Amino acid sequence: NITGFSYQWYLNNSPIPGATGLAYNASSAGNYSVTATSGICSATSGVATLTVLPIPTAVITANGPTTFCQQSSVWLLYNAPPLSSSFQWMLGRIPINGAAYSTYNAAASGNYTLVVSNGACSSTSNAISVNVIPAPNVTIASISGQTSICAGDTVHLIASPSSGLTYQWSDIAGIIVGATNATYSRYTSGLYISVQATNSNNCSAYSNTIDVDVNPLPGTTISTV
Repeated sequence: NITGFSYQWYLNNSPIPGATGLAYNASSAGNYSVTATSGICSATSGVATLTVLPIPTAVITANGPTTFCQQSSVWLLYNAPPLSSSFQWMLGRIPINGAAYSTYNAAASGNYTLVVSNGACSSTSNAISVNVIPAPNVTIASISGQTSICAGDTVHLIASPSSGLTYQWSDIAGIIVGATNATYSRYTSGLYISVQATNSNNCSAYSNTIDVDVNPLPGTTISTV
């Protein structure tokens, strides 16, 4: 205190209990003033108005499972009225470019949070962990090396990898009934032959396609002269 003075702080014209120092750390909104007294004389300061802005609520939820197969996704949602807030979605500690809305469609593994700002104050939401399970990378190789064959021949197709997965072959007409092994033999023409491979997490992917062309045998005759 300045020698010879005592002080009393006021909030909205009401004395603040215990606020009798030269300085006061204000945290509530309102009109503040201080009265300084020396002996029988006193003087009251002007009014200082303190505005306390609310910290925005930041709670997010997932609109579906957060563990899913590759090429799927889950919507993450901000669970409060947007009002005049601004948003920035984060993956780990890195801002997601362009993700400045109250919802976000997450398709990559990691921990997601949302930073909500009302212009002066901001807060960070709870974290949601997303786990994306890789789909199998399956291709088709021709065992015989030829997919254009003569009538009566057979082309043997094999899925790679050939173990650890379950398989279903199909062509332009749809699923080929019973063709559920890593290998498939074809002796008739067929378009867009592919194999769907599924791993132990029930995640599936389709291979490249192969067309099989069966050529008729040339007609032969023998004549005598």
